[in-house]
Amino acid sequence: MKVQAALNKGLLEYRNGQTMAATKDLSTALEYDPENETALTARAAASIKNNNLYQADQDLNKLEKMPSGNSVESKKLREDYHQHYRMEKQKLDEADKRIEENPSDTAAWRIKAQSARHIGDFQQAEYAANTLLGVDPSSVAALSTLRAISRFLPDSLKLQNRANLGSSRLNQTNRNLQLNKPGGN
Repeated sequence: MKVQAALNKGLLEYRNGQTMAATKDLSTALEYDPENETALTARAAASIKNNNLYQADQDLNKLEKMPSGNSVESKKLREDYHQHYRMEKQKLDEADKRIEENPSDTAAWRIKAQSARHIGDFQQAEYAANTLLGVDPSSVAALSTLRAISRFLPDSLKLQNRANLGSSRLNQTNRNLQLNKPGGN
């Protein structure tokens, strides 16, 4: 029963454009029924929309091994996946060119970290995020990237601690700014 409830909720959220919430509920359904083609298809579609191309690719690979894996819908999702993947690779290439010209270009390092994360190149994402933190120690994008990829890397505990430490510093800075602004407590 829990599978059906999570599946229905995830599908409804997806139809309503709530792709992050849909991904979470569809993942719950898939924990109980890992071969559920409807949940895999919807999660792949939501993951593409969320730019989580690594998850989309995992789901599409699993779908393609199933009896209905060559359906029109699966093929369309794979095309969408490839289109998004090419766009992220293009962003990576452009960021690399900018970094080559100016190694302190924080925007280029941010783009590189995020695009590498989107396509599932977690080692490159980690490198770019750590480099970004070296240039801009308060980079929210770098900390966010490190937190998101931590479970995919061998030194994930160390990485998670660094992301959490950075988040603590950012939270303290935000509290200080709130206290120092007119009308702050």
